[in-house]
Amino acid sequence: GGDGEKSRSLASAMIAGCIPIILGSRWRGLCEPPCGGSGWGWEVTHRPHFPYPSLIEWNVFPEVNEMAFAEDPVGVLEELFRRQTYDRRNELRRAMVEMQLAWVYGWGNPVDSQEFGEAVPNIWKSVEHHIRRFGSP
Repeated sequence: GGDGEKSRSLASAMIAGCIPIILGSRWRGLCEPPCGGSGWGWEVTHRPHFPYPSLIEWNVFPEVNEMAFAEDPVGVLEELFRRQTYDRRNELRRAMVEMQLAWVYGWGNPVDSQEFGEAVPNIWKSVEHHIRRFGSP
């Protein structure tokens, strides 16, 4: 779990070619309802929480309203899927193919493999991007 560069669930899904659906505005560092209410999870820092912000254009992926999703998840997703045209889905799939290697840590035996992927350098690029944009954490 998690919501950062190390998030195995997001990374695994994106490596598999799944198109992410962004749930609510908090990932973008905003506080749109219901985030101000109690029981709605993590604190809003007004800083984006997307992994690899300098490498991945997150604004191309569909976003759904968090409160509407909490009230009717099936209806919200059905409406989202209805709005996605065939061409739009193919555009998102092409974007996913371009991003897949950004998540790979390496290949082979994790103990002695010398075949490294792009994940670690990308994490460092993200740290550098964050420091340049927001200063030290």
